[in-house]
Amino acid sequence: DLTTTQTISGDKSVSNLIVRNNNSVKFNNTANTFSAQIRSASALSSDLTFILPISAGANGQVLATDGTGVMSWTTPVTTFNALTSLNGLTASVQTLSGY
Repeated sequence: DLTTTQTISGDKSVSNLIVRNNNSVKFNNTANTFSAQIRSASALSSDLTFILPISAGANGQVLATDGTGVMSWTTPVTTFNALTSLNGLTASVQTLSGY
């Protein structure tokens, strides 16, 4: 009976896991008090595949995609380069007129 909640214990190997009807894959914490869930967007109009990196990444890194679904770890930009000139003008205040 696959219409009710099933409890499966021990290590299991599944060749293709398919979750239907916009349901999610749920990962519980050890105490089963909280979980993390992954689910697709309801408006998805084509298949979408993400390929995870082979390592856990370094502290402070985030997952990024190359636009085709290949994921990699990257360090986010934490600095901002302020605008110091505008078309060669370097005064602290620029005045535009004639518009």
